[in-house]
Amino acid sequence: QQNYKYVTKINILPVISEFSDYLSYVNSRMQFSVMQEFNNGKKHVPYLQVSYVGPKGFKYNIGYENNSEDNKLSYSGFGVTCGSRKYLSEALIGYYFAPQLSYFRYISYKTETSDDLRTRIYDLTFSLITGKQFVKNSGFTVDIYTGVGFSYKNYLDFLKGSDTDYSNYHGIGVRPYMGFMMGYSF
Repeated sequence: QQNYKYVTKINILPVISEFSDYLSYVNSRMQFSVMQEFNNGKKHVPYLQVSYVGPKGFKYNIGYENNSEDNKLSYSGFGVTCGSRKYLSEALIGYYFAPQLSYFRYISYKTETSDDLRTRIYDLTFSLITGKQFVKNSGFTVDIYTGVGFSYKNYLDFLKGSDTDYSNYHGIGVRPYMGFMMGYSF
């Protein structure tokens, strides 16, 4: 195996689901990410991930009548994630464990017109991720992972078309992770 300095990857399964105490809902949204790992010669490898949230999502309210048209949402926003992976064998290769911290800022729409803006959301998540990364001699990289995150959300605007004001709501929820990333090591 070569001693790679960096690994750059993109996610292949760009859907995130989360469970929240906010009206007991399950939220699924698309998210596209690019991740960069920095090999510092140790088994602890820092990384940085930049993400685009959107364009589509779906909210399922547990225990309520779910009209599929009302629960289809559009998302638009960005986020950043940083953390450090602890590899068990050698840096950038094999099984790892990673605590990470993510911050997202995005808006959620019922439709794509600005008149139907539902809410602006700030999202802070602490996650514990585990997985395995494979690196071929050519540099081709595959990363399979799973984990769980604990999310804190701050809803900033009135939810239009609703009798409830969510402008002061601070939601706490759980975000499960299961993913697949592909990239290149150099």
